[in-house]
Amino acid sequence: GNAAVLRLAGYSVVIAGKFEEIPAQQPTLVNGFVCHDIRQPWADAPRIDYTLSATNIEGLMGRIGPERIAAVFAYNYPGFGLRRLLATCRRMCVPLVNESTEWYGWEGLRPLTNLRRILESRWRNNGLVEATGNFICATNWSRNRHPGVNCLVLPFAMDPAWACWQVPSNHTWCRNTDDTVKLVYSGSPGLGMHKDRLPLLVEALHRVDPAGKRVQLAVVGLTQDNYLAQVSRHADVLVQQCAGIRFLGRMPHHDAVGVLKSADFSVFVREINRVSEVGFPTKYAEAATCGIPVLTNRSSDIDQYLVDGDNGILLPDCSLTSIERGLRRAMTMPRDELERMKAQVSAKNPFDIHAWAPRMRVFMDNLKMPQ
Repeated sequence: GNAAVLRLAGYSVVIAGKFEEIPAQQPTLVNGFVCHDIRQPWADAPRIDYTLSATNIEGLMGRIGPERIAAVFAYNYPGFGLRRLLATCRRMCVPLVNESTEWYGWEGLRPLTNLRRILESRWRNNGLVEATGNFICATNWSRNRHPGVNCLVLPFAMDPAWACWQVPSNHTWCRNTDDTVKLVYSGSPGLGMHKDRLPLLVEALHRVDPAGKRVQLAVVGLTQDNYLAQVSRHADVLVQQCAGIRFLGRMPHHDAVGVLKSADFSVFVREINRVSEVGFPTKYAEAATCGIPVLTNRSSDIDQYLVDGDNGILLPDCSLTSIERGLRRAMTMPRDELERMKAQVSAKNPFDIHAWAPRMRVFMDNLKMPQ
């Protein structure tokens, strides 16, 4: 998405990322972009750990010609690798953009890996922002911490015309009737279900519609067994809610978009903490691009885009009481009001790539050299 914005702003973009398998011939054209594998960008290049060395990026820059490079964008780059890339860009007199949209927390049971990710994340979001001088972030919370840098707040950039969004609605999972409010949760709720508080959504849904007659929820990304393995206390709830909650498991993105397009609301809730304040929910941007209102609480910069009652339902917090009230509001909305809300979302998608190109040009015009 960000590469597409740069292209709209008048730049030619070369992407260095990770393919599932390193291609035998590079560069490879993907969606019109010239792409290299960051671990081994051409056939006779050494295969290296880009998180620790900038050798291959320096070689790629040399092949392109440093004088032709407007900037190098480092997207959520590991701290040690970013520090070495900073030194390379300083030596080659090329601006470096620290694009940081995540601040990692503790995940799983790998203490050394977690410790490294947390420290590097802190380094990337603190000192390395000032050192690069150019910062793309997802939220105003991040921008306000670095008032002296050249900054662009860009949460997501998507084009509704892309093929991945040209998917028909899939209503096979639900009762497609006017008196049924259809909700979709799509993604991974994280270890212990803490990220998106899916158990709170299930509990609130059970309270407002115990038999699942008025509201249906599709959960994309989890099977019922996956869910009960972490939330065994809800076994009886799911038995009673057998008509109201459908666990669809993992599916290709194309199929998940079809389910999302059948919804009246995309739903998720998140606690306000450093991790949620730095990042912006993919779920929100995808729902907006598909013309689907969102039911969620204020976190990140969501309240900059979601107007309660106009293009979605904005909860004051992620408490069970707030979620209940939000679900009751959704249940009592007439069908014509739900359709009006969807039309409003489709008409005003703030994540459309065309809206970001002018702001990207201003950002690029003010690039600073690395310190």
